[in-house]
Amino acid sequence: MKSIQADRGFTLLEIVLTVAILSAIIVAITLAVNPAERLRQARDAQRLSDVRALADAISVMEADISGGVADFDYEGPSFAMDDSCAGQGNPRIFVSVPTPPEGEAPPAPPMGWTYAQVNAASLYDIAGSGWVPVDFTQNTNAPLTSLPVDPTNTFSSGLYYSYVCGASFEVNAALESTEFLDDAANDGGDSANLIEAGSGLTSAPERPAAMASNSAPTITGFSNDGPVDDGSVVTFSVQWSDADGSEQVEVYVCDDASTTMATPHTCDGTTWVDTTGFTGSGSVNLAYTTDAMDVGTHTVHAFVCDDENACSAASVDTFTVNTAGGGPMTQIIRPNGAPLLATSWTFSMNGADASCGDPHCDRIDEVVTQPAPGDTVGSIGGTASGLADIFIPMQTVPNIQEVTSITVWIYYEESAVGAQLFVDLFDGSASSITGTPFEFVEDRSAGPGWVSHTFPLSLTNQTTVDNLAIKLTGSKTGGGNPTLDVHTVYAEVDYTTP
Repeated sequence: MKSIQADRGFTLLEIVLTVAILSAIIVAITLAVNPAERLRQARDAQRLSDVRALADAISVMEADISGGVADFDYEGPSFAMDDSCAGQGNPRIFVSVPTPPEGEAPPAPPMGWTYAQVNAASLYDIAGSGWVPVDFTQNTNAPLTSLPVDPTNTFSSGLYYSYVCGASFEVNAALESTEFLDDAANDGGDSANLIEAGSGLTSAPERPAAMASNSAPTITGFSNDGPVDDGSVVTFSVQWSDADGSEQVEVYVCDDASTTMATPHTCDGTTWVDTTGFTGSGSVNLAYTTDAMDVGTHTVHAFVCDDENACSAASVDTFTVNTAGGGPMTQIIRPNGAPLLATSWTFSMNGADASCGDPHCDRIDEVVTQPAPGDTVGSIGGTASGLADIFIPMQTVPNIQEVTSITVWIYYEESAVGAQLFVDLFDGSASSITGTPFEFVEDRSAGPGWVSHTFPLSLTNQTTVDNLAIKLTGSKTGGGNPTLDVHTVYAEVDYTTP
């Protein structure tokens, strides 16, 4: 008799073996086709494990310290307590990248923060000297034996570990594969690109995947609508581009003393005008209201700084403010940097040396600046033996109708009682405008100080004003050679215009 056998399915063992073989084949194919991606995934798996283990260890320390979180020292023994966390005096981002030469210098930090690094020898230390400043040895059963560091651990790649404290703390790491993006997006933090762990997952400032790649903005245009009359508004137009896209920026127009931009963003010299905050556009117009003190031509430098503290190079422009007409008005003038009309300042140095050894002793040139009260920037000095004169050419006041008075301000000192200082006004022919010099009788032997004298005038000749010079005469009474040092000179000109 013929037997009929039913069709038989796979046994469970056969299915398991088949799946195992297929998995092995898939892994082998993946490694063969894209081994670099598998290595990236393996490094990301280590990052995920490290960050979570480090956060768990800090949480253990939080729980074990008497008083809990309120008494826990997030900054460890190397930093002042309650100083380095978000919202405190010196907020820091503690990073696993060591200092050079084994590591790298950091890029510009996010606004308001600084990076904290340690050297390679201390990197793994758990007693407060490692890259995480927490002293884990305070717990008798320290939850770590060494600090983990990123498998790549460079600023240039953007792959390193960070620790930041705030209301509590956050540890984070950037990823280099797509394998764990779901973990990053669902870890409770505020960044979908970082693995974040801790008890305060909004503590850390945002960081790009590779912070060192940030490019500074480039100024593509800088101009103004001058010349304008004093009392009017001059508008500075600044345009820029940024290779990093639409970053927020601040724009500054500074005086010619500002050749670089400091951090935090401030002009090295004087700020004419700025955006007073961040803007996202690629151009901006900045308005400045001039006054009589701004009459003249000025060199200005523009800077554009992004929200990662990278600033453009200076872009240079000039603008002119003219006198609007009428009066009376006042303008401050300072030495114009031209050669002195005479260099007869005499040096005695107690009769032993004909040189004072200081290049500013017998010339002012451009080192004397228009001062604010108390300013002693730039100086000349010398020994007044008998009569010693120095003539200081001054800036002009354009378009005058009449100069009604000139007040000369001088900041000087003398080495001993007996030195006398006289001041007078001269024109280009070395002739006195006033006819009578004025003597300052103040005792400046105890230290420098300001003196001033106002000369009433009625000057209507523009050429005389263009060639104005201040003549200083040093003299003495009695024996010896008292030193007379003149630090700063400027003048206030009262005038009217047509």
